[in-house]
Amino acid sequence: MRGLAGAASFAAVREGNARHVQHPGEGSLPVFWKKVFLWGGVAFLIYFVAFRPDGAAQVCRSVGGGLMAMAQGMGDFLTGLTT
Repeated sequence: MRGLAGAASFAAVREGNARHVQHPGEGSLPVFWKKVFLWGGVAFLIYFVAFRPDGAAQVCRSVGGGLMAMAQGMGDFLTGLTT
């Protein structure tokens, strides 16, 4: 049986009608890995742009071309709806 001190160390989180008891430290590992992957991605991006600027420019052109193609397709779809 837990006393009030033990019960106070848990954080109760209300999600709709369901009640979830979050234990201390629960959820901290995913946040840690999220930060690791975020900073790793930023470091890789800086490295890629600094040491392979031509490759980075080509990737940006490819991504931009893909986004433009999707926007063009969406525009064609909306034009088709109105005609």
